[in-house]
Amino acid sequence: MAKYSHAYVIPDQGDLKGGILYDKWDNFEWFATTDSLDDQASLAIDRTSEVQAHPRSRFMNSKGKSSVPKHSRNFTSGILQSKGALPGHTITLQANDDLGGEEIRDFTYDGGNSALYKWLQTNCKRNMTMYGERGTPYVPIVKGASEAAA
Repeated sequence: MAKYSHAYVIPDQGDLKGGILYDKWDNFEWFATTDSLDDQASLAIDRTSEVQAHPRSRFMNSKGKSSVPKHSRNFTSGILQSKGALPGHTITLQANDDLGGEEIRDFTYDGGNSALYKWLQTNCKRNMTMYGERGTPYVPIVKGASEAAA
């Protein structure tokens, strides 16, 4: 299983530095609208490159060489996962679902918390509270508050 199903690129919010939000269980869409975000986890691209003609040994430690003609090489890029832990820190989102229960999910984020908070204010689907890496709550985010203020 992959370490994450989505890696959303949160854009910079003015002077506030954005970053990448790693969504391991594919549930960030429940909290916010992700249509405008780039998803780095789905950037697998089939590519072709030209390999120049070159000599090579027929087998290890062989003094005799053979020639490899010029040819095309096919490969897929954008499919490597990070090795070890994901970069960044844990962000917790807590919101009420449609049936009145609380949903609490953790995400890994490598940008500035202020940029993510500001982005969530304009793109949230539900009333929610964001908690930083040390468990400190931010001011609750109200769904539709950014449209009412504008």
